[in-house]
Amino acid sequence: MSTVDISEDFKQNVALILDPGSGSIKARFSGDEKPHSVIRSVLGLSKKDQTECYFDSNIPCKNSDDIILKKPITGGMIRDWDSLERLWSHVLYEELKVCPEEHGILMTDPTSELLFETFGAPAMYVCFQPVLSIYSYGVVTGLVVDSGAECISATRLLADVGHGALLQQRSSVCDMKRQCFYVSQDFEVDLMSEDRVTPLFDDRLPDGSAITLGNELFRGPEILFRPSITGLLVPGVYILAKSSLEKCWLLPRDSKTGLPSGPHRGFASWVWGSIVTCLSSFQPMWVKRQDYEEEGSSVIFD
Repeated sequence: MSTVDISEDFKQNVALILDPGSGSIKARFSGDEKPHSVIRSVLGLSKKDQTECYFDSNIPCKNSDDIILKKPITGGMIRDWDSLERLWSHVLYEELKVCPEEHGILMTDPTSELLFETFGAPAMYVCFQPVLSIYSYGVVTGLVVDSGAECISATRLLADVGHGALLQQRSSVCDMKRQCFYVSQDFEVDLMSEDRVTPLFDDRLPDGSAITLGNELFRGPEILFRPSITGLLVPGVYILAKSSLEKCWLLPRDSKTGLPSGPHRGFASWVWGSIVTCLSSFQPMWVKRQDYEEEGSSVIFD
């Protein structure tokens, strides 16, 4: 009579793909074309009863004095593990409505302790965002420039080798940034132009306050290229990209380059995670909870 390895039971269920960031968390099942849930990486706690949590669009905009906002991930780093646990609980149980003990989980952030010890995940795999992003375009060598809510990374990838550099830049109104902000073709000329001084954008924020923008619409993006105009002594994004490529000594000088930017660029790392976990060749790569219990967190990155 053959024995059944219960540690392999999770492979009978669809894997979960979780891609957390400082601005949002993307989550859905393996094999889907895009994430089902994209929620803000923030939660609101009631000052009167901090067991009462609000998430995403349910965070009250009015009477905000009664709410404490918590951001578990800031600057691309986990800062508040308790809040992160509450956020993951909401994503898994309320958004995806799954039992995490029954699914393998691919993560783009090394939170193995939380997934294994708190949520009882049977297996997980960590693959960092730049690697997944470049694979989603069907290539394995290139430069990934990732502009997130609170940081920018320029990572060169050659086969399985990657190095990165970070430039922090904050943004508070993401939708406005995507729809209205733009890069000036001649910053100095546009800055002096009278046409750019008059208001170009009028809208209201969720709390009802009015906002009017003129040349801020192109002065903001200019910081990405010239951080020095705000007093930041860090290189611009094009310098990061150039410096990263120059350090790649295996890349031929006469290499042809392209600039792919597909419609899935907002969740490119999630897309490849969704694809790769469906492959039979990937299945032996899962790190099981038993391995974690025996060898510790180092087994995640072996």
